[in-house]
Amino acid sequence: MKIFLFILSVYLSMEILILIFFPKWLKINQFEDSKVITNDKDLGWKQRPNISFRYHHRYNKFITSNCKFNNFGILDNKNYFKKKKKKIRIALFGDTYFAGYDYGYKISIQNKLKTEIQKYNSNVELIFCFQKNYNTYQLFKFYKKFFNNFKIDHLIYIYNANHARRNITLHEARKSKKITYPYYNFSNLKKIKSFKIKNKNDFAYLNEENKIVYKQFKNSIYYIVSNFLYNYFYIYSYISDQFIGKKRLRTIKNIDDINIIKIDQTNKINLKNYPYHWKVTKKILSEWKKCLNKKKTKFHVIRNLVNYQYDLNLTKHELSFHKNQIPDKKYLKDISKKIGINYLEKNQKFYTRGFYYIHPRYGYYNTFGIKYYSKILLNNILDVISK
Repeated sequence: MKIFLFILSVYLSMEILILIFFPKWLKINQFEDSKVITNDKDLGWKQRPNISFRYHHRYNKFITSNCKFNNFGILDNKNYFKKKKKKIRIALFGDTYFAGYDYGYKISIQNKLKTEIQKYNSNVELIFCFQKNYNTYQLFKFYKKFFNNFKIDHLIYIYNANHARRNITLHEARKSKKITYPYYNFSNLKKIKSFKIKNKNDFAYLNEENKIVYKQFKNSIYYIVSNFLYNYFYIYSYISDQFIGKKRLRTIKNIDDINIIKIDQTNKINLKNYPYHWKVTKKILSEWKKCLNKKKTKFHVIRNLVNYQYDLNLTKHELSFHKNQIPDKKYLKDISKKIGINYLEKNQKFYTRGFYYIHPRYGYYNTFGIKYYSKILLNNILDVISK
């Protein structure tokens, strides 16, 4: 008993010291994204324009970044205007992986690309439309709402592996209530009505009939206790992460939306009859293509190569795919061919394996990953403007 009490006292003392000296390591003190977004009737939400803030994440322990959004709520040191500043204007659309919160503008894909492109072609202007947590539908609507009147020569959409499932999602469990996706008609892509989640731990998505499926969070004494310990006790959370492990990256306790992710695993790839979330994604991309055609803007799509479902480090986990069996690679390539989008992807030999993300449980680009993926984007941009 004495030994147990001694170990317990040492453990609690360590937790208290961490709480005092390293409070940002605790889950409870994690940066709340809702602070830097505002509600939008068409998009669900958007990043607030012209604000500055400091960002930190517990998995990026010793980094606190300084972020500043421009007039469109994008991390960039320049504001965007309709009139082109240079001969060629390229717009890049993407989500959290490119929003740049983790390191701020100085160490960002935005800064890296702008600096490097000038070495090859000083007549290129880049604008970035990166919004955290967005899906394909929101990025398309963001373009229509804010950039439809911009003169853009090339638009590059960076597809992430969760976009297809997020196109049918209304709210992901554990996300802020502010981060609720638009409820829209699959056929005409028009908003049906405003949707509000009751509890941030609830999960809601649209089924194949375009109807809402709502899964209410079921609380329990076990969840209350384990969640409290995970939020306030760093060592406990660290051990918990190790127990879950790299092989189960996203099977975190009580994540109901894991069922949507598994749609691609339970269905064989069928390019003649897509799963419904891919039919929806095709419809969105088709409408986007029509809008761009009217403006004589060339449409390109490229995949994000490092994410929870697969990565170039080939980390094995429950939701991973072999590189030749990745569903979105097959569907995106097929959709692009059918509707006339330029699908950008280098030969597999072009890519190099490496540890490109911050943490196995926080799969966003580290500084090495930012440099690496910027290089990939730069090569594709140079290919685009050379044709």
